Amino acid sequence: MWQRFKLFWINDAITGIGIVIALALLSLSAWFYLERTIFCDIAYHTFTLIRTKQLLMGHFRFGSAITQLPILLLCKWNAPLQLVLIAYSLIYPIYYVTVFAIIRWGFKNKLLAIIQLGFYVWFASDTFYWMQSELQQGISALLLFVAAITYYQQQQKKTLACLLSLIGIPFLFTFHPLMVFAITYIILYWFFFEKQMSLIQLAFYFAALLLTWLLKQKYLSNSYDDSHQLGISNIIHYFPNYYKLQSFKSFIHYLVADYKLWVLFCSALLSYLATQGNKKLVAFVVVYCLAYTILIVAVFEGGGEKFYFDNMYSLLGLFLAIPVFMAAQRQWQRFTKWTFVLIVITVVRIGQVYQTHQAYTDRIKWHQEVIADARQNHLTKISIPPNAKLEHQLKMTWAMAYESALLSSLNYQTTVSYYMAYAPMTTDSILHFNAAAPNKAGQLFIAQFEQLPQTQLPSSYYQFSNAAYVVDSTLALKALSEVSAAKH
Repeated sequence: MWQRFKLFWINDAITGIGIVIALALLSLSAWFYLERTIFCDIAYHTFTLIRTKQLLMGHFRFGSAITQLPILLLCKWNAPLQLVLIAYSLIYPIYYVTVFAIIRWGFKNKLLAIIQLGFYVWFASDTFYWMQSELQQGISALLLFVAAITYYQQQQKKTLACLLSLIGIPFLFTFHPLMVFAITYIILYWFFFEKQMSLIQLAFYFAALLLTWLLKQKYLSNSYDDSHQLGISNIIHYFPNYYKLQSFKSFIHYLVADYKLWVLFCSALLSYLATQGNKKLVAFVVVYCLAYTILIVAVFEGGGEKFYFDNMYSLLGLFLAIPVFMAAQRQWQRFTKWTFVLIVITVVRIGQVYQTHQAYTDRIKWHQEVIADARQNHLTKISIPPNAKLEHQLKMTWAMAYESALLSSLNYQTTVSYYMAYAPMTTDSILHFNAAAPNKAGQLFIAQFEQLPQTQLPSSYYQFSNAAYVVDSTLALKALSEVSAAKH
């Protein structure tokens, strides 16, 4: 048995690394299921799936149906809330590992398989906990299509490969707007450096890309994505002083804090490739990465939460990994010094993903403290006045109502819900509403962006009281102090 294991690692170390990553992703997702599901978008998604029993396609990102559908079925079957949350946390790594297996054993492409699965460890820290990102989901779909098209071209099934391309480009666009940069990069790389694409195919791909983009702009545009597109003008506005922007300073900090090993590893391999006559490839990678970085830095000039930028900058890892692995593929056929370095980096990155949990665990502890104190004071609905200290420590507060409702329903028979009282439901609005309509005041569930009748919320998951919302910030600030004190 030991000899077989040893031979496997010597002859197929890349697949071995993939299996280790798969086990790590599944284990960490199960362990930190609360940190991943009682957080911002996923808390809102879970709450809404339970309420509406319908898929939630925010901003027309239809690709997210892949991970939502199994959870929707559980909600339709009234599965226990804990099972729903654990399943939601696990469905993402299950999806990624399934794609890895199809690429590795179905399409027999070791390198694309390890790039696809390694992407979620090598280039992710906070993104692991902000798990719903459609961009992250789209990368797996993209590399699956690339593996399939490459495989069928090698099998001389060019019609099937062309058909997959025709289906793939529009489908991939439905995940996230930034997918256009990943798709464009792969098309250019395969044309110029893999030589697996004719000029006619190149024209076909870009025509499909342009047509899809135009159709999306006409029929599937939304204010959220459109507002970011307006920021593209910042590229000219801030030229050439991008380095002065807060977003650039944050980018350098993230790079040094989380990804220095990966950057050094890729830099060493790129330098090696340059000495082997691949200078054009190295130039292409550097220029594309630089252009993409400038785009993100300029559009989001004010900076923001790390998990949000972690998500967008993760594409840089993909841009580095694909040419580095493909050009140095002979180095990966057996256990070499490069493979050993990759194993070390993988283990370190898994450790860093684990260590990142603390801020998200603290959020859960804060919620638990607030819920426990609220129950002790016989409060079930709280309107919390805006507070800069809370916003800073909790990263994002817009989904607080959904997070608290889910977590309290998981642990207690009575649901406790609270939200940060921004417009339109400010604390003054709540007090006025309580006085003007006392009979209706206790029948509402209030979140930052919506107010719902409690009758719309399934009693199989939530047990709301008929109490009106109470304006209070002391419980939230007290819980914050207790969590902070416990850390020290």
